[in-house]
This record gives sequence, C-alpha cells and structure tokens, in this order.
Amino acid sequence: MIWLLGDVIDFAPISRFRDAERYEHTVQDELDLAVGYLTRLRRRFPDAAIRYMLGNHERRLKYYMWGSASKIKGLRAARFEHQFRFDSRDRALDLGITFHHQPWTLAKRQFVLKHGSRSNLYASRWECDDEGRSGISGHMHRTSTWVWGTPGGGFRRYDHIGCLCELAPKYREDDGSPSHWNHGMAVLTVGDRYVETENIVIRNGAAIWRGKEYTA
Repeated sequence: MIWLLGDVIDFAPISRFRDAERYEHTVQDELDLAVGYLTRLRRRFPDAAIRYMLGNHERRLKYYMWGSASKIKGLRAARFEHQFRFDSRDRALDLGITFHHQPWTLAKRQFVLKHGSRSNLYASRWECDDEGRSGISGHMHRTSTWVWGTPGGGFRRYDHIGCLCELAPKYREDDGSPSHWNHGMAVLTVGDRYVETENIVIRNGAAIWRGKEYTA
C-alpha cells in the first residue's frame, strides 16, 4: 500500500504568499504534472493500493474559489477530486487511487496517518499530544521522531517524514534564510497491536534501508 500524505500539488500561483506572482506556470500546468506523476506511479506499482490524502496545499484551490470565484464554487469540474476522477463520475482516467479528505487510522485506531498541521521544532511532540496516540505526518517537510513512554512499559511514537520536493522554495529568496527541509520517506509495518515506523532520510539522492543503499 502506498500513502501520499498530501502536498503532492503546490498550487503556488494561487497561494496567499508574496512569491505567488513569481511563478510563470499555471494551475492547469500543476494539475497536468500531477496526473503524469500519478500515472507513472500506477504503472510502476500496478497491484498496489494507492491512497491520496489531502494536504494544506491542495486546499489552496478550494480557498481560492471561496475568496475569488465564490459564484462557481459548486461547479463539479472545478472540484479538486474531479480533476483526477476521484469522484467516479468520469472513468476516463481510472488510476484506482482512493482519495481521503480525513485522517486514516490503523491497528485498531491506535495509529493515525494524516497530513499534519504542526511545523515547528517540536512538531512531532505536538501532533502526538493532539492525537493522543502514535502516528505519522508529512506537513513539516523535515524528519523528526517523538517517543513518549507511558506507565506499564508502553509508549507513543509520532514521526514527521521528509519531503520529496525542492528544498529551496522561492519564498525564501527575499529573506535569504534556508528552509532546513530534508528529503525522506517512511515504511510502515502494521502488526496486530501496533505499527512500526521506519523513518528514512534521503541524503543527496541516496538512502540506506535495512542494510542496503538505494540511489535515485
């Protein structure tokens, strides 16, 4: 099973940040690139269950519609899900990808997968406190792990995984500060009672996992 935890699409041209005008590409360009990526992913893993979770960047389309085009916000063709045929009304692009608006739980609801909303140095700790259980998020674009022991030998673990996007966003050009992001991904193993997380850091296109080096 492959989980995409959101922000697959940036929607930079309609963001609220000051760098929005710097982008020469359009919203449609981003949608076309995303379709190409998802199509390649499906071809690469024809038998995998692929699940796509909404991130805050995908929500930019909805917020833009609400603020600048509220009269057509109910237009089905303008809905994010419709662009990838997630709503099953048009089967022309049937990639067999399940779309999720809400977080998803595993191991009898003891483990949560969600895009996340915390982004500071202690993001994993605060996400764990918010949920009251173990889990994983991708919102921070930076690898971190928080483990909190509980009486009786139990513990909660919450991980943020690195990103697969550019590490130098345009909005950093004005203030000259680095992003402190890193590339990464995670592998989850689901057991009867808990989920084991392997939080993998990708350095300069290479990662070591279970004793083997993988390169891009």
